[in-house]
Amino acid sequence: MAQAQYVCANCKRRKKRCDKLLPHCTQCKELRAECIYSCYPETTEDMQSIQSRLMRLESFLPHSRGFGAAFSGADNNISCLPHPQVQPPSPPTPPISKSSDDSLSSSQKYLASLINSICHSEAAECTEEDICSTYFTHINKWLPIISQKRFYSELNSLAPRRPETDLLLTCMYLLVREPCPVGPNGEMDKYHKGARHSYFSLQADYPVSIDLAQCGLLLATYEHATGLVEQAYSTIWTCAGMMYSLRLQDRYLLNSECDDEQINCAEGHSLWWGILIRDRFINLEDQMRDRPLATRAPRLNDYMPVNIDAWESSPSTVPLLERRICDNNSGPLSGYSFSREAQACYLLGETLNIALTAPETSELQMITVKLQDFLKRLMDPASGTWGTFCGATSMTISSMYRLYSNYSPGEDIITAQAKPHISPDAIFVLPAMTQIVIDIADAFNEMFLTFNLTAIAPSYPYIMYRGGMQVLLSGNFPNEKAERNFNAIRKCCWYFSHRWLIAVTYLATLEAAAIDLGITLPSLGTFAKPNARLWSIQEYKNAFLFV
Repeated sequence: MAQAQYVCANCKRRKKRCDKLLPHCTQCKELRAECIYSCYPETTEDMQSIQSRLMRLESFLPHSRGFGAAFSGADNNISCLPHPQVQPPSPPTPPISKSSDDSLSSSQKYLASLINSICHSEAAECTEEDICSTYFTHINKWLPIISQKRFYSELNSLAPRRPETDLLLTCMYLLVREPCPVGPNGEMDKYHKGARHSYFSLQADYPVSIDLAQCGLLLATYEHATGLVEQAYSTIWTCAGMMYSLRLQDRYLLNSECDDEQINCAEGHSLWWGILIRDRFINLEDQMRDRPLATRAPRLNDYMPVNIDAWESSPSTVPLLERRICDNNSGPLSGYSFSREAQACYLLGETLNIALTAPETSELQMITVKLQDFLKRLMDPASGTWGTFCGATSMTISSMYRLYSNYSPGEDIITAQAKPHISPDAIFVLPAMTQIVIDIADAFNEMFLTFNLTAIAPSYPYIMYRGGMQVLLSGNFPNEKAERNFNAIRKCCWYFSHRWLIAVTYLATLEAAAIDLGITLPSLGTFAKPNARLWSIQEYKNAFLFV
């Protein structure tokens, strides 16, 4: 086959081996990227592309940070990307343009300096490909709001990179890296601070876009999972504003007939559900109790999210408009886990509305029947996909605790023990939910060394916290069985704290309450990273199936 004299611009920029085949090299053909053979730039656009690339290769930070163990993006059996082990320096200062015709904005320069520090500096031990691979392999399983195909196309484009793309990559890095502790006075680390500053700057200076709203949701998720709940609350409110500005809930109706916009429709609708779900998870936190939600309640006629990856692979067989929430009130649930989580979000929305008032017994019983029926269908072993239900399961259990628990945030545990139940049904509902949590904790503790810690969603530690608190509220201590159950949940929460720092707060609250009750807390031992082997469906079923 005919070959070009020089490697193509795309392979040269990505430092990949180019076979120089004409008209398209193999690398570009696989990426579906434009393949251009040229030995020198000929247009202003080419100059801007090279200028953007050179800026990313410059070092705007002193190389004083150190990293932990090396990371290999090609290996799926990984934990998280390493983070600095020493106190990081101050955030990079946006570079100053040296020419009056420099087309790069200050936001582009600042974000490019962040990406340079993460991926392209001498001390960097991860690449952009590492971040993307880890995100789409693990985080995308429980937060599927980004089209992998579209993002890679944007990332590998020869055109100057948009600031939203660099910000999205930075937010991905925050979610896939190892936890970086918050300072003693709540100080944010430099990458979080830089991402948050850039997000609000872009919101003020650039038109609202799906990409920017995606950045906001990833940022709010990271802040919530790190225990920065107040910041997460303010960020999710800005996301909600973008959602309404973009009319994400109507994008199917507006663009479903336009082929060029269909992938944006799928992303937009999944993003809309992602914002609704995160908004309600944030509202469950103790310090957010009784705060207003940023988003409207889900409705029965709302369409459930589309599996973006499946639709991109086979758009002719996977419809954009699949099912509404009301279509799943009976019978088998959707095979797509994010759709099940959307339905759980609808039930959580109903729960929060009822919990804000003094509900009648009939109202409590009605929503309880809905939650019990949904949980029963989630945990049906005949479905063969039990292990993928954890997101919806944790949300449903959280709904039950929010509805029936009589514990008030910050309340003394001994005082809370003496309070009467909200409803007579609580005597049966709360022990059943707590037993599920105990079973999950026991299974996780037993199989921790083979568990993929990176794939754990931030919602899991919350049900450990509520389950552990319920054990303390219902146990007559000293009680050997209750203490064993509490310590199983405590240990599981401790494991989760090595992935999401909000579990550190949960663990401290549980231990303080246990000490007040005179419970002896055994040592949790030394933490060792699991080998992150993915569980099979049968292992999930064996681990979590209960009677």
